[in-house]
Amino acid sequence: MDPSGKPCRACGRPITGIRYGMVCDRCGIVVHNHCLKEMLRCPECGGDLIPGTQTPADGHPLPALASRRERLTGQILDSLVADVALIVAMTVGEFVTPLREVAPAAGLAGFVLYYLLADGLGQGQSVGKRVTETAVIDATTRVPCTFARSFVRNLSLMVLGILDVAFIFGPRRQRLGDKFANTLVIKVVRTNPD
Repeated sequence: MDPSGKPCRACGRPITGIRYGMVCDRCGIVVHNHCLKEMLRCPECGGDLIPGTQTPADGHPLPALASRRERLTGQILDSLVADVALIVAMTVGEFVTPLREVAPAAGLAGFVLYYLLADGLGQGQSVGKRVTETAVIDATTRVPCTFARSFVRNLSLMVLGILDVAFIFGPRRQRLGDKFANTLVIKVVRTNPD
């Protein structure tokens, strides 16, 4: 949403440019950055205040950001999927003698590849993101996450762990990997074709 020209809920003066306004992701009110005084919650409804964003050329506003709970659930599910790949390979190696030497390496490769590249799967959705109905998009172009961006955002998580996740409490709910890859995690809106 482009907040330009809309009145600030705190001071009443119009927002003079897209860089100077924050928009509530729930009720849509706008507030000047300087009126916030480090506040990240909407004074009206308690929703997250996110930086104003221009509506892209296709006329669609920024989709709703995925909640922190949805993101955590998706991450847990993706970790389980990666773990299953490793466990299956190790189990096969245990029971199939010719594969005993290569199974651990194949399982580890499957684990790492899924973990790093999963968000580049169809429409920016890993298995966990499909279940939670979320997706990763490019924050600028709004196109689904590519394998390259998935690699960057998830390598950061793999290397930095909890330090990477600590950044999710910002207004755009971006962990450090999202900032490096310029990605956002959004809610997927399902439409019923009539």
